[in-house]
Amino acid sequence: MDKTIIPIAYSADQTYTGAGEPPFYQPLLRLFNKEWNYSKTNLIGKVAIVTGANDGIGKESAIDLAKRNATVIIACRDSEKSRQALEDIRLASGSDKVTLEYVDFASLQSVKDFYTAFIATHKNLHLLINNAGVFNTTRKETVDGFEGTFGVNHVGPFLLTELLLPTLIASKPSRIINVGSAGMRWATINFDDIQLEKNFSGFGSYGQSKLANALYAYHLSRRLSGKGVTANVLHPGAVRTSIAARDKKLLNTITTTIFGLFALYTKSPIQGAQTILYLATAPEVEEKSGLYWENCAVHSPINKLENDEDTQNRLYEISNLLVKKYI
Repeated sequence: MDKTIIPIAYSADQTYTGAGEPPFYQPLLRLFNKEWNYSKTNLIGKVAIVTGANDGIGKESAIDLAKRNATVIIACRDSEKSRQALEDIRLASGSDKVTLEYVDFASLQSVKDFYTAFIATHKNLHLLINNAGVFNTTRKETVDGFEGTFGVNHVGPFLLTELLLPTLIASKPSRIINVGSAGMRWATINFDDIQLEKNFSGFGSYGQSKLANALYAYHLSRRLSGKGVTANVLHPGAVRTSIAARDKKLLNTITTTIFGLFALYTKSPIQGAQTILYLATAPEVEEKSGLYWENCAVHSPINKLENDEDTQNRLYEISNLLVKKYI
């Protein structure tokens, strides 16, 4: 993280030595950048997976966790961008405990291969940050035939999380953090057409996938109660990232309207990463689970289905069927 904002530095005995920002600066951060993660937690000995960490809030999260001495695995697609991100994260954090493992969430086999490679080299996992995501304005399908946005944003991460649950439980205390979106506010889970073959829209698909991220986190929270693993979902805010970079139509729309007219209301990637980092590092979050977060604080549910356990259970059952070949 930018050392002018929150220096992460530890002495030889692992005592935090950063002076932090002066008191008068903190209200300014809150005013212009919303809330900030002020946790000084040292993550030495901890292992973290950050998916989609080759750009945006995922990359900033990986940098911060590495500065805190965590062993960080960035889970990204096989690309030059990912390899460059690895070098950038190592340079920015000053840590050599950052590795890149390839995964494509549009392929369940790729997810399973990532899991197999991970458990072959790591016995523990303390932080799973499910950040990778896409937004498609036209209907596409994954390798496995799932609607593209739902497949990448929910089904792939669902499989990875289910595979890693035994490791997370064995490594307790551990945390699962799903990056959701306020875009789920008016969404529903179309159980009669969950692949949206009959009625597709970009925002409808994205909203359904983000609502699924929240419902799954709440379901996990109930399943993992008493097992030392928390599961939460967050909205990072309107962040200036490249989630739409592969969709020129959407990118142009965002660039010319939202970011152009409301630039003051959007966040940089480092600002957008703060709630992720708060959930990953703040000691007071260790016992908090099954909640929706924004700006480093708990928010009331924004969708009437969020706390519907029947909907949570039904989504889990369907998701489990979709990935059962790989469990």
